[in-house]
Amino acid sequence: MLRTRILVIATAIVLLVIGLLVYGAWLRDQGARTAQDQLRLDGLAQTWALRGTSAIEHATAVIMARLEASAAIEAVAERDGPLLAGLGGSLFGRGPESEQLLRTDLYALDGNLLFSTDTRYFALHLLGQGEVLPLATDQPLIGARVGEGTLLGLSVVPLDFAGERVGTATIVLDLAPSIEAMARALDAEIAVLDRAGRLVLATGGDLSAALPHDFAIDRPTLVEVVDGERKLELASTLAVDVGGGRSATLVVIRDITRLAERQRFIDLAWLLGALLIGLGPLVLLWFYLRRAFEPLDEAVEAVRQLAAGRTDHYAELGSGTDEIGDIGRAIEVFRQNTLALERNADLEARRRRRQARFIRRQMMTLSETLDEEAQASAMEDLRQIETAVADGSPTTQDGTRFSDELGLIGVALERMTARVRSQQQALSELIDELREALEMKTRLISLEQELDIARQMQQNVLPRRFPDTPGFEIAAVMEPAREVGGDFYDIFQIDAHRVGIAVADVSGKGIPAAFFMLIARTLLKAIALEGAGPGRTLARLNDFLCGDNEETMFVTLFYGELDSRSGRFVYTNGGHNHPYLATPNAAVTALPSTDGMALAVFEQVSFPEKETTLGPGHRLVLYTDGVTEAFDDEGEMFGDARLAALLESDANHTAPDLLAAILDSLERFTAGAPQSDDITVIVIAGRSEGETRAD
Repeated sequence: MLRTRILVIATAIVLLVIGLLVYGAWLRDQGARTAQDQLRLDGLAQTWALRGTSAIEHATAVIMARLEASAAIEAVAERDGPLLAGLGGSLFGRGPESEQLLRTDLYALDGNLLFSTDTRYFALHLLGQGEVLPLATDQPLIGARVGEGTLLGLSVVPLDFAGERVGTATIVLDLAPSIEAMARALDAEIAVLDRAGRLVLATGGDLSAALPHDFAIDRPTLVEVVDGERKLELASTLAVDVGGGRSATLVVIRDITRLAERQRFIDLAWLLGALLIGLGPLVLLWFYLRRAFEPLDEAVEAVRQLAAGRTDHYAELGSGTDEIGDIGRAIEVFRQNTLALERNADLEARRRRRQARFIRRQMMTLSETLDEEAQASAMEDLRQIETAVADGSPTTQDGTRFSDELGLIGVALERMTARVRSQQQALSELIDELREALEMKTRLISLEQELDIARQMQQNVLPRRFPDTPGFEIAAVMEPAREVGGDFYDIFQIDAHRVGIAVADVSGKGIPAAFFMLIARTLLKAIALEGAGPGRTLARLNDFLCGDNEETMFVTLFYGELDSRSGRFVYTNGGHNHPYLATPNAAVTALPSTDGMALAVFEQVSFPEKETTLGPGHRLVLYTDGVTEAFDDEGEMFGDARLAALLESDANHTAPDLLAAILDSLERFTAGAPQSDDITVIVIAGRSEGETRAD
């Protein structure tokens, strides 16, 4: 409302003015308080100078008067310690004028101590020889130091005899009485802190316990702290050493709880008074606006009723020539126009309802041409239209309101048109999908037939009958992970006594790997039959494969040649898994590596050879990584350890039995998990003499 906005603006202005006044008063108070705090710190420094420094100067004057009236200075000049000791009792005894005096020390010109009134063996000397000499000036120096559990006043005075400097006198007095007197004069407690902030002495009471740990001791400070229900004022001044610099900090502690409460009450009363002064005009303004805006409120209510369609509402606004009269006449014209619009709207609604009934009948006829689901949806739309019209609230299913039934029928007709178009489009798409599915099925059947032929060809390429190897028994198998695989093995006769044995794993899977496998196997056998030996055979095969390898495929290959007469097995390894050798005593070891790399990677690579001897009871197992890297349904690998353990447990099995045991162990381990890689295994078992004779 306009009245509320005016009142809010006026309130904001008044509060802003009050805030500026309060802020200005606060700034002025802070400036005055800062100046007052500095004056209080200066006064505290002067009080300390009056109490502490004057006590030191007074004691110094008394002692120097005694020294000058005796032969003590001449004894210092002559370094006569016995004479000084004899004079000590009469010269340096305490009297009423020097009751704070603790000790007097006399030093020679070179800094050596000649006499001290403190004859204790472990007496604390505030100045050593190394410090007396730098302080030996022509003028007396006074200061304070912490020592013997109190704050000590220290005076360093030059000693002159016959116009020449002959030594130095140091006068030490206890400043605790001066501090007590200063505390009484200030009606406060005083705590003395050393350079490290440790408490040296306090003048009684418990206020010193409220000193915060982070209190600034390196400069004069005036702060207020809260200790439980008390509020304390801490004011500090510095005690200066004779050599300059801070030697201690005097903290004056006063309980200002009552003073703080009184100041808080004064500030609150001032703030409340300012608020009351500001709120007075606001209250008067509110009463004036309420009286002035009553006719305008009646006019607004009349307009609101007309906007809601209630034309029977009447407002008595008068017929004067002012603004209120103009508003009243305008409202009456608005009411008459609204009545005319209502009559016209009623006539238009009747006409549109007749049109809607005709369109609805045509929609029912059209819906009979749709399928059952679309027809049911169209009839549901018509049913909702009839229900909405009967309820007098035409709306769509998503809540959109329309002015009459015709609007709803238009939406329903649009939906029916979309259903007809969608039904035709779905039928066309269904026909296209059926045609594509038939073509895809034909291609898939053809591809499956081709892959089956390729698998049969690959299996036929691998040897099923192995060369006759007296004294040895050989078994092998290759199970591809897909229709065709990239693993292969080969066992072929080189000459009358030597047999070539190879197992390999081509990178990748599927058709490309199978083709590369066939090329590698064909070349390997052709080169090996020349009898060059394992190392040279793999070297030549590697160069052939590198020559035309645009797909950058590679193959890991283990190849060895077994002499059936002696059992000598010469082999080389091109980056393949190390075969396992089981001896008759069930010891299982991996064949030593020849450090060869995979084939078809780099040209002109050599493949070193190694050899071992196979005899009766020996079992050599060659395999691809599809064995050791088989996974169970939890993602765990079969691994080399399980394969080695299987060879140890099956010590006396024949080659076919051991091969069957390996495949059975893999099947039980994977437990139905999909085969992830090709599996190839070759088992070479040395027959015992009994088995050889039986054959």
